[in-house]
Amino acid sequence: IPFVPEMLNEKLRNFLVRAFEGFDEVIVSTKRDLEGLVRIGAKVKVKQIYPYIDPNYYNTNVSKSDVEKVENKFGINEDDKVVLVVARMDPIKSQDIAIQAVKNLDVKLVLAGDGSFTSKSLGHDKASVWSRKLKELARDLKIEDKIIFTGYVSDEELMALYKRADVVALPSKIEGFGLTVCEGWLFKKPAIVNKGAGVSELVID
Repeated sequence: IPFVPEMLNEKLRNFLVRAFEGFDEVIVSTKRDLEGLVRIGAKVKVKQIYPYIDPNYYNTNVSKSDVEKVENKFGINEDDKVVLVVARMDPIKSQDIAIQAVKNLDVKLVLAGDGSFTSKSLGHDKASVWSRKLKELARDLKIEDKIIFTGYVSDEELMALYKRADVVALPSKIEGFGLTVCEGWLFKKPAIVNKGAGVSELVID
């Protein structure tokens, strides 16, 4: 989880610090989180280690026919410029920022992902509610033809979407790290990252 003390209310912040202090050691994924613990004066031994993804898991040699399959499935034309956002449908992922950002750009925005981690446990479908709001936003901005909602995609389709994308974007206002950016880098794609994402400290502006 991202630990930015200034973004937490005092009660939650104190609870988290007490919880951290109950462990022998805490590992955080970003310098931002480490610095947050230092700023708050947490008395805990802490290490910062960036998350790891196994490059061998990803098929970066996606065939042209597999790319054409996802183009056909999701209505992407051969000459379209594609901005790809890979994230579950959840307000914390801030897909609305990406939709607003492409309003005056000649691109297709592909929003890949479906459910929220909390949808079922809370007894309502948060993902569907958020997806509906995003579609309404696109309609209000009159850019429905620019926005592609894929829903769930298989690993093979995801690899093909990374291959097809011109840019990978991570618009989350707050994000623990953001592995999708690293996945995009495996496919040699540039990234546009909100400063609220932990991975932003690895991005060369």
